[in-house]
Amino acid sequence: MLMYYKQYPIETSSDSSFACDLSLRNARFKTNVQSLSVPHSHAEQEMFDLMSNQEFILNVDFVNTLINCDAISIQMQLGKTWSTIRWLTYQNKNSILSLSIPLPYQHISVQSLLEDIRTIGALRIGLAGDGQESENFTLREFNFHQSFSKNGQILAQTLPIALSITKVINETEPLADEESDFGGIFIPTFAVDLNS
Repeated sequence: MLMYYKQYPIETSSDSSFACDLSLRNARFKTNVQSLSVPHSHAEQEMFDLMSNQEFILNVDFVNTLINCDAISIQMQLGKTWSTIRWLTYQNKNSILSLSIPLPYQHISVQSLLEDIRTIGALRIGLAGDGQESENFTLREFNFHQSFSKNGQILAQTLPIALSITKVINETEPLADEESDFGGIFIPTFAVDLNS
């Protein structure tokens, strides 16, 4: 029984040597959704603060195109006005134009304006963020992409894409009188109408 007790937490325990199933762990899972209006505990608030301060890089790939970066301008919305921003890096290789854009805020509207008549076969949108670790808190690195295309056709002249991110926080409660360990990552949801 003591050996099973030591198979906790699941994130750091090794293979079980006392059972036929080597993946057996001492774990209990529960899931809940927490309203944003409910105040967080002090420990939870630290994890939420880490996630709220994570910096994002927007990655945009224009696939199967001959457009160059000098024909693209990127704008972000500040209040009711649009302001031009620059990309961090760009690459034009094998008919794929890739831009990396640092976002000054997590909740932001960004638009790419193409001043070129050449076509785009597909679009790939992604978001990346570096991880960070402190004593009992782990902010996970993330890097996800989603491709958008229409089989046998080029993309529309205007293609609005909404990217929503959800904070997912894992709390590992201690077996003894210690502090909980927290881990957090963002999960993406894309919404697009390819028929627009």
